Amino acid sequence: SLTALMVVVYYGYIALIAFNKPFLAQPIGAGVISLGIPIGLGVIIFTIESVKALISHLIAEPSRKFNIFFTRVCSALGISVCKLTPKAFSPYNLRLSKPSTGS
Repeated sequence: SLTALMVVVYYGYIALIAFNKPFLAQPIGAGVISLGIPIGLGVIIFTIESVKALISHLIAEPSRKFNIFFTRVCSALGISVCKLTPKAFSPYNLRLSKPSTGS
């Protein structure tokens, strides 16, 4: 869905450049800036915001395969409790505890 939206935005802008240059060449007000400049900036801002949204989603919802891999790594290292906090994939946010030795 995000990929389709990105394709529509990018190819829409490129198609607008290719097929309707006079529309993008219209000046804004009495200035020298054409309509193509803010539309191009909008495409760039859209890209940045959509990447931020994707990263936020991936951080908040870790994938099932990653959790399986992470659990296997923890068990191989002898770590009994190994959970990711839902807020971030940061080494500082991991909750690790070694099994007690029972001395």
